Amino acid sequence: MGNKTIFWWFDKLGILKATNTSTMGKIIHHVFFKDNTKLQVDNIIWSTGFIQNYSWLDIDDIFNNKGMIKHQRGLTAIRGLYFLGLPWQYKRGSSLLQGVGEDAKYIINHMNS
Repeated sequence: MGNKTIFWWFDKLGILKATNTSTMGKIIHHVFFKDNTKLQVDNIIWSTGFIQNYSWLDIDDIFNNKGMIKHQRGLTAIRGLYFLGLPWQYKRGSSLLQGVGEDAKYIINHMNS
């Protein structure tokens, strides 16, 4: 059991194939708190994924002249808006699972300062 990756488990449990309308998808699509409390969100960390498509993002002055997100190590000029997983966000590995951790720590440290 210890030599299996999280993706192996996701596949075996059907999580990777869950649609947003399936029972599994409905369960894992939302965050539930045990005591039914709500959470006010003060920050958004947008994790970019494999394909960069920002056509839906309607935020003034967020793009540079090449249509890419303006940021410094994932921090934008907009308070509370951060990006994670951008290619070359800080290092070559920033857009890879093995490299995203350092960038995530940087953003969290910034948020906590």
